[in-house]
Amino acid sequence: MQYQKMQQKEWDKATRNALTRFTKEILGIRPTRGSASRNMYNSNPISILEWLGVMLLLAIGVVTAYKLIPIAFSFAASFYPATASSLVVQSFGMSMAVVFILLSTSGLVYTKLMDEYDPEIMRQKVKHPRLKFSGGIRGAALFGLLITALCVWALQLDIETTGIVAGLSFIVSWYLGGLPTNLLQYGSPRLYGWLTYLIFIWLLFVSSRGDGSFFERYLMVFAEFALTYLVANLIIKQADWQKLVTEAYTAQSTVYDSRLKAYQSDPDYLQILYRELREVLTYIERRGRDGAGKLRKNRPNLFMETAEGEIVNTIIVTEYQRNTGGQRFSALVLNRESIQAKPQAQANATEKRIPPLGDKKWTVNSLTNDFIMRGLKPSDNYGRTGLTHDYQATFNARPAWHDGAKEYFNG
Repeated sequence: MQYQKMQQKEWDKATRNALTRFTKEILGIRPTRGSASRNMYNSNPISILEWLGVMLLLAIGVVTAYKLIPIAFSFAASFYPATASSLVVQSFGMSMAVVFILLSTSGLVYTKLMDEYDPEIMRQKVKHPRLKFSGGIRGAALFGLLITALCVWALQLDIETTGIVAGLSFIVSWYLGGLPTNLLQYGSPRLYGWLTYLIFIWLLFVSSRGDGSFFERYLMVFAEFALTYLVANLIIKQADWQKLVTEAYTAQSTVYDSRLKAYQSDPDYLQILYRELREVLTYIERRGRDGAGKLRKNRPNLFMETAEGEIVNTIIVTEYQRNTGGQRFSALVLNRESIQAKPQAQANATEKRIPPLGDKKWTVNSLTNDFIMRGLKPSDNYGRTGLTHDYQATFNARPAWHDGAKEYFNG
């Protein structure tokens, strides 16, 4: 069957158009987090009241920040003598103001989230449910000494207060059984919970420095503490929703990406590619001379418009296989496989061999390659008698033999 084969640029154009149509018509737009969330039902949405609570907490946080700024500057100035540079004191004051502000409203929310929702902290709480004491009265005495050292050198308490604290620590630890041996394991996962209440107490202390009635000074602190729980729960609710959205997005995008990655074997893509190849092959243009010898454009495959379907299918499949045949070549090269060429096909068992690829005569190289293709080994006892029996004389096999092809058989 005679037809005009496609050039590389025509094949590239057809496959590019097929992939574009496959992406637009079959796959559609790639899923996004937004499209995934729009197709899902949120069973626990955030209400308008919760958003109002967030806005109220932000407003209270701003007020708290303004209350903390003068305290931070006063605290920073206490670290330096009166002769210190004002630039150093002011910069340290601004740093302390930032720390105080972060420890206020945002600190409450953060410690609340970590204390009640962090998986590792919750697991450690279950693993260490209570303090373990050992050592009896000796352990209690050692614990009392540790508390005494803490009070004197770290907290710098007076002697009377230190004695009271150390004595109470000794009595309590003696009653419980001695020295606590898992204090760090027990206290570390509960530290965030303790910090939540310590920050709350600290904010009460800050508010106590202002003027006004009890409600004027402390109402916003209690409101801030209460709204912290609301905002923390809101953040967890939003995080759970985003987790569901992420799972749905991952599932949808994985299906999309997997199908796009394997598009060359997708039935829908192959149907589109078939139509693209049929159009390109049918209306392919080539320049050639007409009967008058003039150079004109013509369409040598125009017969495909009226040809039978089986003929069209054969041409398209042949072109597809011709242009995708490099896959086997790539595998052979990358895997460093060896391939044995098949012997030249013969019309029947008695027909003698002729040169390959339509050559007019045998050469030394083509005759030697033919020996290899036939599976002949250099150690075989092969000579002119076998050559005369296997090769047609009209194609100069014997001259090629004498010119050097015979050297294949052990020289």
